[in-house]
Amino acid sequence: MNRSTAMILGLIGLPFMILGGCFAFVAGPHSAQTADRIASFNPMSAAQLGDLRPGREVLIEGRMSGRNEIHARNYVAYVVSRCTTDSDGDTDCDVVARVTPPLRINLSQGYVNVANDSYSLAGMSTVYDGDLQYDGIEPEAAVVAVGTLLPADGAPQIEAEFIALGTQTSYVESLRREALTWRIIGTIFGLIGVGLLAAAVVVAIKA
Repeated sequence: MNRSTAMILGLIGLPFMILGGCFAFVAGPHSAQTADRIASFNPMSAAQLGDLRPGREVLIEGRMSGRNEIHARNYVAYVVSRCTTDSDGDTDCDVVARVTPPLRINLSQGYVNVANDSYSLAGMSTVYDGDLQYDGIEPEAAVVAVGTLLPADGAPQIEAEFIALGTQTSYVESLRREALTWRIIGTIFGLIGVGLLAAAVVVAIKA
């Protein structure tokens, strides 16, 4: 009986340790490194972009132009997820649709065109409709984007990696909070795992 108990404790504790390590040493550092990378950019104006060679990775801050086509829920770009709640109260959301068209972002002087439709969205505003969750960007919303400068005859255009609500500063702060959260969760999971494995060893010795 004690050996079975020790095995059960070990089988429960090991996944906790693995998850804790992933959260603390993979997810946390990844968010922190992303924050450092975004913080290293200097926001570019339209005039500065015009002086750069295509292929340069750049960051822009501005507002989503009111000239962009509005889609569902007053969003110009959005992701739709279907969310379900199980008997334990845990909610699981699966992406069922993405609308990320080319966009115009107004800067303090001039504007930039986002030429691609493959960018990711971060820190979006959220609207719920039954079991559907809409995360997107509204016209005139403050946004920050990172992308690669493309050749252009007129206004500068980029192939965006991501577009996030807010400013460079607010996005970097959110990433650093996320990194800290992952580390805390990872530490908690790791300690639980160590405790369970230690208990398994004690039970096995006494068996």
